[in-house]
Amino acid sequence: MHTAQISVESLACIDVHSLWNCFNAAFKNYYKPVLLTWEQFADKLITEAIDLKLSFGIFAGDELVGFILNGVDIMGDQKLAYNTASGILPEYRGYKLSYLLYEQSIRELKKAGVNKVLLEVIEQNIAAKKIYEHFGFTMTRKLNSYVGKPVLRELQPIEIETLRSPDWDLIRKNCEWKPSWQYSTNCIKRAQSNYTLQVASNNKEPVAYCISNFNTGTVAHFGCSEIDSKEQYLSALFSQVTCVNNHQNTSVINVDTNALYANTFLLSIGLSRYFTSTEMELIL
Repeated sequence: MHTAQISVESLACIDVHSLWNCFNAAFKNYYKPVLLTWEQFADKLITEAIDLKLSFGIFAGDELVGFILNGVDIMGDQKLAYNTASGILPEYRGYKLSYLLYEQSIRELKKAGVNKVLLEVIEQNIAAKKIYEHFGFTMTRKLNSYVGKPVLRELQPIEIETLRSPDWDLIRKNCEWKPSWQYSTNCIKRAQSNYTLQVASNNKEPVAYCISNFNTGTVAHFGCSEIDSKEQYLSALFSQVTCVNNHQNTSVINVDTNALYANTFLLSIGLSRYFTSTEMELIL
């Protein structure tokens, strides 16, 4: 590690392009490598309600070498924070700098009136999980993520409608799991221009839905009423995503492992589970 003085500071005044560069450098060789364009990074800051005043960086002198980005939002009657990303540059790992970041982050979030902190950690990242457990985080659930090119059987004609604005009641009633922070109602609302909500109907009655980003091929979440031929209606909706993205994979991120039908359906159409995450929480 370089010998420059190490400090932890709020990112309130950070040059956001420097933060973007540090983000990509920290995740370049991660278990699931991440490389965001500037537009994607800027969109992440807005969609996930990242509060730079309550996000923190590790500095070696004037150089940003690590960070924790906290989204802050009101959900129900609670003020929640979500660790949308945290990382340390490779050459600064192994010096327990993450402990400094989390000490500062937890202290300042508590001062700001946050009731609970949420995060996700990829199963293979045992070192990070140990850090979180050290600070008192406990597991709430496991989340599967899928990717691949869906293999959809020949479909019967099904009425599909693209809604101009989401039918939140339909979504709440039919989603088999509580979406993680990135795909929560509040985040989808903030990024509504990026998403398309399509509904499949039976005799003019909406019975299934799918929220997807056609540009990236990402399905935020989906669901279906307790009816016969659920697979038929969901396949028709997934076919809309593949038709637009016929050269790209379709991905579905953070499906609760307890959502048995959703996980079974995704495997049945040929998607592969490519990582599992543990969601953890800390009550402040």
